[in-house]
Amino acid sequence: MANHRGGSGNFAEDRERASEAGKKGGKSSHGKSGN
Repeated sequence: MANHRGGSGNFAEDRERASEAGKKGGKSSHGKSGN
């Protein structure tokens, strides 16, 4: 698990940051946020 620190796991742990980033420019990743 510690080895998976730079892929899908990173997004899951940084989903709060991704949420904010998606609000600023989520036009490109509309299907990555899952909103």
